[in-house]
Amino acid sequence: MERKEYEMTQADLDKILEACKPVPYMVVGGVPPRSPQENANAAWAELGSRMGFDHMTVLPTGRGIRCFYAVPNDSQFRCTVCGQIGTVGRCCGLDTREPLNDLARAEVEREHKT
Repeated sequence: MERKEYEMTQADLDKILEACKPVPYMVVGGVPPRSPQENANAAWAELGSRMGFDHMTVLPTGRGIRCFYAVPNDSQFRCTVCGQIGTVGRCCGLDTREPLNDLARAEVEREHKT
């Protein structure tokens, strides 16, 4: 699939950079804290969900730290009847799907305007 160019906001960049910082390693209740890599992956996943791209496909553009290429995601829905997630959430009809990402929310808004 072809990659598309994206540009994150300064606030998004700040959030990702903050997630990359080391965390104090203190095991509480036998559960170690998340690593900086896990935190960074979670921040990229949240950004990808909001902006509509697969966070595991990000590549730099060379045009600055806020610009990157990524493979666009499809609209993601959860079917409120069967619980399936993804584009298959449409199985039960337009009125029984819940949008999970910004791309899906925009699609629903477009449908309501027509």
